[in-house]
Amino acid sequence: MSKEITVKVEEIEKNALYSDKEKTSLSSIFGKKEDFKNNLFKIEYRWNLAGFPQEIISLLRSFVDTGTIYVLIDEQLRASLSTYVTNFIHILENETDKNTFNERLKRTGKILEETLIPYFTEFSKAYPSGAIIFYILIKSMLSSILIGEMDDKSQEFKKRTEKEITRLTNNVLSFVKKSSHLLFKEFVTNFTNTLLRKIPILTQSIADIGSAELEEILLAKGLSLSLFNQLYNLLLNELKQTIEKNLLQTLFSQQIKNKQDLFKNIDFPISQAASEEIIKTVKQSVTKTLLSLEQKNLELEKEIKKNFDGYDETSKLLWDSINTEIKSIKDGRSISNLDEVTDRSSILSSFINKKMWSIRELLRRKKKIDFMISNLRKLEALSKDDLIKFSSELEKCTKIEGLADFYFAFIKHYGRSISKIPSKIVTGVEKILKLSERTEKKEIFDTFCKKHFITKKYFPDKLLFCFLKCFEDIIIPLYIQNTLMRFFSIWPPVSIKEGSKDLPLLEKEVLYVGDYLIPENKYLKLGMPYTTQEDEHKKGGSLMTVIVNQFSRLVSVLVYDIRGSTFMGLKLENAEIESSIRKKFSEKMLKIAEKYGAFPVKDTGDGGILFFAENSRELYGKIYAPGRIGNEWMRVKYKKEDLMIKEGEESAKFAVLTAKEMMLEAQKFVSENIHEYSDWFKEEKERNLFFKGMNYAQLPPSYKRIFQIGIGITSGHVGKDIFFSINAFGDPDITGNLVRDANLYSNARHPDSSVILMDSSSLLNLLINEEIIEPIVVEERVGDFSETEIYRYLFEKTIKLARIREKKTDYKLKNYGLIIERIGHRILEKGKDERIIPSLSVSELGFTINDAGEFRDKKGGIIKFFYEVSLEE
Repeated sequence: MSKEITVKVEEIEKNALYSDKEKTSLSSIFGKKEDFKNNLFKIEYRWNLAGFPQEIISLLRSFVDTGTIYVLIDEQLRASLSTYVTNFIHILENETDKNTFNERLKRTGKILEETLIPYFTEFSKAYPSGAIIFYILIKSMLSSILIGEMDDKSQEFKKRTEKEITRLTNNVLSFVKKSSHLLFKEFVTNFTNTLLRKIPILTQSIADIGSAELEEILLAKGLSLSLFNQLYNLLLNELKQTIEKNLLQTLFSQQIKNKQDLFKNIDFPISQAASEEIIKTVKQSVTKTLLSLEQKNLELEKEIKKNFDGYDETSKLLWDSINTEIKSIKDGRSISNLDEVTDRSSILSSFINKKMWSIRELLRRKKKIDFMISNLRKLEALSKDDLIKFSSELEKCTKIEGLADFYFAFIKHYGRSISKIPSKIVTGVEKILKLSERTEKKEIFDTFCKKHFITKKYFPDKLLFCFLKCFEDIIIPLYIQNTLMRFFSIWPPVSIKEGSKDLPLLEKEVLYVGDYLIPENKYLKLGMPYTTQEDEHKKGGSLMTVIVNQFSRLVSVLVYDIRGSTFMGLKLENAEIESSIRKKFSEKMLKIAEKYGAFPVKDTGDGGILFFAENSRELYGKIYAPGRIGNEWMRVKYKKEDLMIKEGEESAKFAVLTAKEMMLEAQKFVSENIHEYSDWFKEEKERNLFFKGMNYAQLPPSYKRIFQIGIGITSGHVGKDIFFSINAFGDPDITGNLVRDANLYSNARHPDSSVILMDSSSLLNLLINEEIIEPIVVEERVGDFSETEIYRYLFEKTIKLARIREKKTDYKLKNYGLIIERIGHRILEKGKDERIIPSLSVSELGFTINDAGEFRDKKGGIIKFFYEVSLEE
């Protein structure tokens, strides 16, 4: 029995919209799930090694299906942090005497304490690792604000600011934690006191810390960069095997697709043995992947060649046929041959279009595979010397993450004390001290050496202890801050400059956060006033999986019905003229269908039936070929397997675009041919209409209704919803519910315009696969809010998007100027007549979706939603 999930239609639509299946969707841009998973694997191993709190890892794991964890903050918190930094800088710049200075700092800290207590309390209660994450987030936000305020400040002022604001903020956070009156586990208190308090609030990004910045930090701890590097290199040789083993374990868990993927994992110089092992393993993986890709490429090349079979012969036949008729016209033998030239030119154009479309799609797929093969070839060509050369460059500027790797290898080998360090290492450290005596500053060197009359006593254990203390007090806290913040994103950003080039991207991020993350409860909040159902997130992953599996690849059927054709016949009373007009109109429709790769199944007289699949254009080419005389299409012999329809990702998209152009062409057809119908409307004659030059909007209603069309679009799966075969008359035909439903939707009428309706399967296929489609948000001015206040603008729009999730949402296909609006649903129950219901009550329906993608109400009736597609005004 299939599993069922209770949902609302809005949830289904949004899960489809924000799936990132093989498209550059908002989820892939902002969620960065692959990076999230890779970073999680790295931190998890180190975290376990160091014995850090597992609650943080559990929280991160819970967001693996979403990616980047967005933390929503409200205006009060952002303003409080910003004011705190601004006031702090002002106090520092206007320092007079020490007592006044300290008193003003104390007042500033007190204000922040009062603000943070409720935030800290609620955040710590809401999330198991909330207290730890709160420290990380607050310090990160303060640093971000501080960086924006330091552009015109001296280096000396920056350093003092970092020191003083870190000291004050630690006091504030300690008071906040104590005032919350919450009981914390011992490991939380220990982790906070030993590491989180040591995270500095910097005036630069941690990722930008190089040798110069590291030297200043080390000097404050009584150690020079020279001594630090010498000890680091000495111990690195001992620990290299452990570090390299950790690196290999990390690399083998990932899918390395190119050189960049490999290089970004290497944070320190590696040995020749490690380089050989990496190259060997990578090449084994690459060889396997290349075999698969090259096989796919070979199949594509065969398919491309097959598409060109008969091209030269057929195109030459058509050209010769056209040239023969043209020569006949030149010689004056027959003017009637002009129609033959037009018809045969149309056949040639259609033939070339069909061939080139299929070939273009195949070449596009081949280009994608060629790019992947090219990257893998470059990766395969990488030598151990290339790796060693790249990694040796890292010695020039040691990264925080590389130093952290060293520390984790150290504690794995020796623990957190120096007592287990081998005597040969201690001897090597003493040698470093002796050789450094002349070059090191006296105040630093004297810490590790003591004179006894004419002799000197060196203290290598003190130097080792100081060295290890630098990691515990500086490098690891920086690593924790930098690494954890890779998993989080503050929203809206606390520091945004007006006129920033990032604003267009922030507009998209608003959509992702407000329209998807908040309603799906896939976020954390700091004082966020908007709440969602507690159990919403529990079904998100499985719901999205069902939707992507069932609706990402479909076949679409389009049925169009011409309005006014019966009226035209009655007015004309001339079957030949009626047939001529209909043929002329149908040829226009057919040309549009051909443009988007449709398979024209049949002309119904009052319209037509088409279907769209991944191979619909190819199928038509296999079944039909230009006739020998070049002015008709004829069926050719085919095998049963040649009639297999392939479900496609763009089926609904091409059906919708075809419908749009059909609707516009219908308007154009009436405008261009109105003079042919003027005698049908005797009552309009006294208006002295001048048809020439009139546009469609100016025509009277009775004229507009000629050749309006109703278009129905439905999508589904081969076998279950649609079957393609040859009928009893020997013609290609399709059967199934898709045809019946599309025909029903094509009967929809509007007094003033053509109508396009489509089903929910078509919409979901669009939402999953189309990159630029977004919900429509009606902009409203809230209070004195203006767009120049960028933070408030982002905040208000995020909340607004989250709230419209509870209402019916329209969608905009921006690239194509189309609006899609849900207008109702149908309920089909066994033994009962079908019910068609307007959209008003859809949100309260409380229906289920099963693994097969079927929507059912509480009584088991099948629900089918339908949507109107209209032109954007």
